[in-house]
Amino acid sequence: MAIDPINTRTIAIDELPSAPFNTTDYIAHGIGADLKKGTIEEFSTFLSTYLGVIGGVGFRAVTVPDGGTLPATTQEEFILVGPGTITNVGGGADITTTEELNALVSNGTYWFIGVEIPINVELAGITQFIRSGFTNTTPSEDAVFNALADLSSGGSTQSDTGVMTFAGLFTNSSTTINIGAAEGYVVDNETDPFNPVKTFVTYSGEANKTVTTVGSGIASYVMLSSTGVISFQNTFPTSAERKAKIWLGKVSHPLGVITLVVNEPDYILSPLAFSRDWFQDLGPYVNNGVYPYANGANLNINITGGTITGDGINFVNSKTNPNRLSSGAASVATFTYRSQTGAGGAVTAVTPGFYDVGGVVTAIPGSTNQATIQYFSVLPGIGYVAQLGQTIYPTFAAAVAALGKESFVKYPSFVGNVLPIAALVVTKGCTALNDTGVTAQFFNANKNGDFFGSSAGTSTATLQSAYNNSVEPEIVTNSSLDGFTVRRGSASDTDNIIVGQNGANTVTFAVTGQGNVTMNNLSALITSNNQVGTTYTVVAADNGKQVILSNASAVTVTIPSGLPTGFNCKFYQQGTGKVSFTTSGGTVLRYQTYELPQTEEQYSIVGMENVTNLSGVYKLYGQLQSL
Repeated sequence: MAIDPINTRTIAIDELPSAPFNTTDYIAHGIGADLKKGTIEEFSTFLSTYLGVIGGVGFRAVTVPDGGTLPATTQEEFILVGPGTITNVGGGADITTTEELNALVSNGTYWFIGVEIPINVELAGITQFIRSGFTNTTPSEDAVFNALADLSSGGSTQSDTGVMTFAGLFTNSSTTINIGAAEGYVVDNETDPFNPVKTFVTYSGEANKTVTTVGSGIASYVMLSSTGVISFQNTFPTSAERKAKIWLGKVSHPLGVITLVVNEPDYILSPLAFSRDWFQDLGPYVNNGVYPYANGANLNINITGGTITGDGINFVNSKTNPNRLSSGAASVATFTYRSQTGAGGAVTAVTPGFYDVGGVVTAIPGSTNQATIQYFSVLPGIGYVAQLGQTIYPTFAAAVAALGKESFVKYPSFVGNVLPIAALVVTKGCTALNDTGVTAQFFNANKNGDFFGSSAGTSTATLQSAYNNSVEPEIVTNSSLDGFTVRRGSASDTDNIIVGQNGANTVTFAVTGQGNVTMNNLSALITSNNQVGTTYTVVAADNGKQVILSNASAVTVTIPSGLPTGFNCKFYQQGTGKVSFTTSGGTVLRYQTYELPQTEEQYSIVGMENVTNLSGVYKLYGQLQSL
């Protein structure tokens, strides 16, 4: 069609009337110097093909509900769907997905599962449309990818407060420490458990940092805040405080000066490995109430019901209670004897007349009063096992005394796989396990499978638990073991070996390795030395005593040389005769210039003590005669 230049004019695009696009509408495009036309549909097909060639497998944004049908496909592409059953196309088998997010991949004919992502992703905010070959997503594929990447790195999972790197605490002076650099996280899991807030903390370290709490308490705990600020507190950090701040360690200062630091930071590297390490070191099982006892006047045993705790031992049965396995009560329980080499079998009665000799089950020779120690264990989820004794003791009492101290070879398969629950001391002639304390007696292991016996043995209890379980908490010494000893094991004899505190954790009493005693006050019963003559020479045995002087005439007290360092005593004028003080051997008496070295009147009390540990120098004080 020819163009009439007279009727032709130029208009701007915004002067054109509006109309919706149609796939059959034409758009202009130039091929060389020629102007050509093409439909919008043709352009869309060309553009989709081009993007597919340069972009590889492309994401196709389309919504497919549970029970719906997948879209037809002619090229390699993928879509994201939730859980459900979806009808396939192109002859492919129908697809069932179970995870919250699943990527379905096309081979150009039908769809198949590419990857199932076991995470809980909120998809409600993702809307997807397809219009004539054009794809549009809200949010974008980048936003979806970033969300998934954040999930895979723990972005919306809970974690703990702690350090990832820390160079440590070091003593610097009596009131200051050096603190190494640290990096970690303070995590708020509690405000919104589904959206924890992680704050990355970086701390460059500080030298000569003053511990502001040295003047109170016996120790300070070093905390790092979410803003990278160090703080100190005398009280042990609570659970809430250890979530809000990072605990780095402890500074000890029992007498107002720093004596040592302890590095024990809360760290967050490999937390699952940390719990596994503890499980292994503790046994690796913990017993909660599973113990054998006598069935009656026979050789059978019963087992109490309880639970066994161990890393993952119940995971197959219960994912909500994966570490605790129930063990039901049993009457006339079946158990399996094993020698140290594995010989034995299942039984329902104890065998008291045999013992284990290098793996060979052997009859116990000699008297029926001889005894052995058999060990019973639980194999979690399997049953109960026992090992015969390996040492013959002359009497029941001798076997009881050896419990927890004897040498015993475990069957190798038991090591790390069973939890000891009790030891049975039993005589060769035992016929009834309920003959307690005479021919048989069960001694339960503690929760971790350790034995204590009736006297000495391996103990894992704390002094506090020993005190709590004592009828009369005391230590009674004997002539063979001599006195109770506390030995200094720290760096210097000036360090404390005994410390007393009041209810506010304030030190009120301390004894150093040198024997020096620090206390708030001393209230004690003072013994006396009664003297009735007119002269008396002080002796070393008077140290800490009260010398009572009773005479109607004047009394002279001589302070000689050679008295021990730190000597002190008091003098009481019981009679009417005044008491005067003099020296011999070069000793020196010091008193106020307006006083005389004699008592003031009857019933006066005068004290005397070694001055600042100077040999031979003594201070008189009290009710002395004025000039």
